[in-house]
Amino acid sequence: MPTTAHYPVSTRLARSAAVACFAAMSCLGLQAQQTTPASYPSLNLSASLKAPLNLADAAGSSSSSSSSTDAVAEERANLAADSSQPPPRRRYSRAKYSDRMHNADGSNKLTVAFGGGFTMPTGNASNVFTPSYALKLGVGYNFSKKFGILGDFGYDHFGLQGSTIAAQQTYYNSLGITDPTTGLPADFSGLDANAHVWSITVDPMYTFYQGDKLGAYVIGGGGYFHKAVNFTTPQSSYYCDPYYGCYPITQNSNFDTHSANGGGFDLGGGLLYKPSRFGAVKFYAEVRYVYDAAKLKPEPTALSPISTLDAGSDSYIPVIFGLRW
Repeated sequence: MPTTAHYPVSTRLARSAAVACFAAMSCLGLQAQQTTPASYPSLNLSASLKAPLNLADAAGSSSSSSSSTDAVAEERANLAADSSQPPPRRRYSRAKYSDRMHNADGSNKLTVAFGGGFTMPTGNASNVFTPSYALKLGVGYNFSKKFGILGDFGYDHFGLQGSTIAAQQTYYNSLGITDPTTGLPADFSGLDANAHVWSITVDPMYTFYQGDKLGAYVIGGGGYFHKAVNFTTPQSSYYCDPYYGCYPITQNSNFDTHSANGGGFDLGGGLLYKPSRFGAVKFYAEVRYVYDAAKLKPEPTALSPISTLDAGSDSYIPVIFGLRW
């Protein structure tokens, strides 16, 4: 019989531990090979960025967190599946007005204008008249922001040239007029004169430029004109005051008046200024050329300088500053 080798107890224990350790490592390796890795859902970064932030889920209780998470996941999935572009931006047009006081473009249907300034005679009128003041009042209708029609009432005042007054004084002295109060020849040394033209015209107006603050327009039309020349002399009278009693005064009174009626036309343009872009009030400055066909009737004798006014029609240029609605 073969003899069995005897090993110390410690050597046998070491070998047994090594075998056991190897067997355990082999078992763990087999289990690692047989276990499949866990699968996780892929994260869609584009869909995650598109999804809105739900603050209510962050502040909610833990019992609703799972349902909120499912809703968010479903919404992200829908957004990821929908690759269409966002809806186009809605376009807004200018507001439309339908009331009785405004046009479709927002302009007022009715317009009112008034102003004042000065007027300068031109042509034949400059040989007789001198510059003076002018007044203007207009009421009209706007068909749109650009086009309207204005009914104008104008009053243009003039003085008379000194040479014209002197010639008229000579003419009156030549007539041998007697003062009825004294029976003596009338004294025309204080003779003075003034003239005026008032008119009623219908004037279409076209605003070719209208910004937020500034605007520009042209205007022109025609109508009826009345012209009058008044010669005055100083007259003495009495004025009675309740505090100081009655006392004599001297004032000019009309001595002779010449008038005529006729047609005419005007043509010009102006500038507009709006203090507020949202308001309807506008300042305007306007210049027109006016042709007045009203001719004064001549005196029976050619000595009267008024006869020269019949030689031709008058023209003048009023410059007006005012307000318009």
